[in-house]
Amino acid sequence: MKKKAVIAACVLAVPLLALFAGVRSLRAREEGVAVRHGPLFVWSVNEGQLDARRVEVVMSEFSGGATIVELAAEGQQVAEGDLLVRFDGSQVERDLVKLERDYALAKSALESLRQAELPLELRELDLQLLEAHDAFEAEKQYHEDSIELMKEDLVSEQEIRKQKLRLEQMRAKLAKLETQLELTKTYLHPSKVERATATLAAAEQAAALARQQLASCTVRAPAAGIVVYRPLHMGAEYRNVRVGDTLYKNQPFMALPDMNDVVAECYVPEADLALVKEGLRAVIVPVAYPDLRLEGKVETVGSMAQAMPGRPGWQKYFRVVIGVSLVDARLRPGMSVQCRILSYENPAAVLVPRAAVWWQDGKPHCRVRRLFGAETRALTLGQGNPLHYEVLAGLQPGDVLLTP
Repeated sequence: MKKKAVIAACVLAVPLLALFAGVRSLRAREEGVAVRHGPLFVWSVNEGQLDARRVEVVMSEFSGGATIVELAAEGQQVAEGDLLVRFDGSQVERDLVKLERDYALAKSALESLRQAELPLELRELDLQLLEAHDAFEAEKQYHEDSIELMKEDLVSEQEIRKQKLRLEQMRAKLAKLETQLELTKTYLHPSKVERATATLAAAEQAAALARQQLASCTVRAPAAGIVVYRPLHMGAEYRNVRVGDTLYKNQPFMALPDMNDVVAECYVPEADLALVKEGLRAVIVPVAYPDLRLEGKVETVGSMAQAMPGRPGWQKYFRVVIGVSLVDARLRPGMSVQCRILSYENPAAVLVPRAAVWWQDGKPHCRVRRLFGAETRALTLGQGNPLHYEVLAGLQPGDVLLTP
C-alpha cells in the first residue's frame, strides 16, 4: 500500500516540475535581455605551429666520407662559432704533410730553373755563338787572303775551293747557333718555366685542398641557435646521427633554428579568408604552455588556396605567417600553437546576444518588449562573435529583447 502511494506521488511530481520549469522559462523571456554598449572582439582561431624565421642547415663539407668523433648534444644552445661536430682528420693530416713537401720541391725546382739552369744554358749558347762568329770571321779573312795569293800562284785553286767549303760550313753553324739561341729564348725556356709553374700550381692547389679538407673536419655554428638533429638513412636505419657515423659531402644532418626571432604558421579556411589580412594583431598560445600569451602581427597571407593532407579536397586553405614580437625561453621549433587573429574590434559597439536574434527570409529580426506586448524589428547587423552581434541599425542601448 505504501509502495503504491509513493509511485502515485512521483507520477504527480513530474508534471508539476515541468510546469515549474515552464513558468521559469516564461518569466525569463518576459524579463528579457537589455541591449547595451560594450566592446566587441572578433577572433579568427586556427591551429598552427612555431618556427624560427632563420634556420641554418648544417651539412658536411668534407669531400668523401667523414667519420664523426665529436658531436654537440641535441637541444644545446650554441653561439656563433661554437663547435658542432668534429670529423676524424688523421688521414688528411698525413696526406697534407706529403703534399706540402711536394709543393716545396716544386717551388724549389721553379726557382732553380729561373735563377740557375736557364741563365747558364743561355750563357753557354752565347759563348758558343761568340766562338763560332770569331772562327767564321777568321776563316773568312783567311779565304780572302788566299784568293790574293792565288793570283800570284802561291795557293792552288783546289785549296781555295776547300777553304770556301769550310767557310760555308762555318756560316751554317753560325746561323744554326743564332737560330738555336733565338728559339731557346722565345719557346724552349718559356715552355720549361710554364711546365714548372704548372707543376707548382698543381702542388699548391693539392695542398690547399688538403688544408681545406682538414678545416672541414671541424664544423662550427654559423649563427646562434638550438641544436636540432635531422634524421638520416644510416644503413638500414632512419635515425639521428651519433659519434662513429660516416657522413658525406652536402649531406645535411643538423639544423640551428634561431628562436630569438620566431614566426607562427597556420592555415586559414577559405571561408574565413575575409577575416584575415596583413597587419592584424594576433595572440599565439602554445599548446604546451596554455598560460603563455605571445603577441604577434600578421605578416603575410598566402595568395594561392591549397588542400591540406588528411582533409577533404574541396576544403581549401591559405597559409598565414604571423611574426611574434616577444619570445620565451621555453619555446621550441615545431611547437603546436593556437593562432588567434583579431579580425575586428569595436570598443563601443551596440551588442545583441545571438540567442535574441532570429532569421526570416535570410534577414535578422528580434522582438523588443514594449509597454503593452512586444514588437518585431528588422535588424542591420555588423560583425559578430560566438556570443554577440554588432547592431548597426534597428536597436538602441536600453532596448529589452525577448528571446525567441
